[in-house]
Amino acid sequence: MNNDENRLITPWGYIGYGLLFAIPIVGIVCVLIFSFSSSYPCRRNYARSVLIGFIIALVIGIIYSVTAGVSIMNILNSFSSYRY
Repeated sequence: MNNDENRLITPWGYIGYGLLFAIPIVGIVCVLIFSFSSSYPCRRNYARSVLIGFIIALVIGIIYSVTAGVSIMNILNSFSSYRY
């Protein structure tokens, strides 16, 4: 049994991975690589949780953008019916 494979992430490790994942393009690539790698289950699970958070944030952002866009279009269309 290999103990290196089952080692835990230290609190500083979580901070470091959080900072790494916060870098725009490099972070997304690292999250994807760590999420689908077979080594280090703790790192893989943390990366998967960050990936799920990214996906949830993306879905909420899309819903918010569509809702805001529809609201702005309704406001602009209501101005076109006024006569000056």
